[in-house]
Amino acid sequence: MTQVALQYERFPYPPVPWMALPKVGQGQTLQYEHLQKEFSKTHHNKRILVVGAGTIEPIVVAQMHPHAKEIVAIEQSQTSLKILSKRLSWARLCKYWRWNQKLPPIQLVHGDLQNIHAGQFDYIIATCVLHHLESPFVALKHLSAQLTPGGILRIVVYPNQSRFWIRQISLYLKAQGLDAYQPKLKKQVYRAIKTLPEHDFRRYYFMRCGERHHTARIVDAFFHACENPKSPMQWFGQAYQMGLYWQNATCDNNAILAKFTQKEQFLKQQHKIIQLQMADDLLLLKHNITLLFCNIKSTNTAHMEQEQNLYTLYERMHAQSLFKDPRTLSWQEEDMQRQQRLTATRDFCLRNLF
Repeated sequence: MTQVALQYERFPYPPVPWMALPKVGQGQTLQYEHLQKEFSKTHHNKRILVVGAGTIEPIVVAQMHPHAKEIVAIEQSQTSLKILSKRLSWARLCKYWRWNQKLPPIQLVHGDLQNIHAGQFDYIIATCVLHHLESPFVALKHLSAQLTPGGILRIVVYPNQSRFWIRQISLYLKAQGLDAYQPKLKKQVYRAIKTLPEHDFRRYYFMRCGERHHTARIVDAFFHACENPKSPMQWFGQAYQMGLYWQNATCDNNAILAKFTQKEQFLKQQHKIIQLQMADDLLLLKHNITLLFCNIKSTNTAHMEQEQNLYTLYERMHAQSLFKDPRTLSWQEEDMQRQQRLTATRDFCLRNLF
């Protein structure tokens, strides 16, 4: 069993009481029709894969896709699956009794996503999963191989550079001798944070961080067994190499991105990946990034030319080694790389105003 699996056995995630169910309408952004609205496609008779099911997400997905042919949920933690199974039985009873609504067939599978071969899927959802793997792009390739022609892959990932202060808090807590399995961890973490000066940004950031309220969330944010985030450009470039074509990208707090693009006028007409990359390198993305890919090329020539130009920029950055793992860098080296990427991206934007 991997260290990540062991962590989730001890700290099932998200830490939600087993009788808690999604609100009516919760998960609108997950809905297949929401993603395919310009093509007027529906989820009827579609197979859906939920990777890293956790303790509740497949029920959120099922609620938004009552006419799906099947939902397959993969999870490597037996503890999480037990909670999910219990919640699912309760959900079926409540949905039928309260709203006379049935959920589609849901198959719960215990195992690692790279060792699971459950056929082809029309829609694959991987929420906050890939950045917790040592080889996230290998997993991305495995998922892309399981898409039907025209299928949609929706991944939610951490921003890379914008988690700088979370990494700094994590390093500080570990330097104080704390780990995920410390007795009374939450109390010990608060005690360690309060030893920092009041003006220290690590203390400021932690005391405004939503994850601080629950032990499992503290472990997930600051003591995770494997955190391996990548830049928006890396996700785009690797997906493009695998025959996955960008459909859309959003940040959980779009207001920050909107303010940024409004301030930087030259970014307004740029590709969304460019906007996200620059915002991440400026440490502006405080929330997760959602990326949508399809395995069929767009018929829009201008759109494909734009993506080809963007991939050229990715190759240039990759050749200059501008995507080194931040876990291996000092903060000075990380800052230098960030500045180099910003310069390369800005120069590209000024030469290619789409």
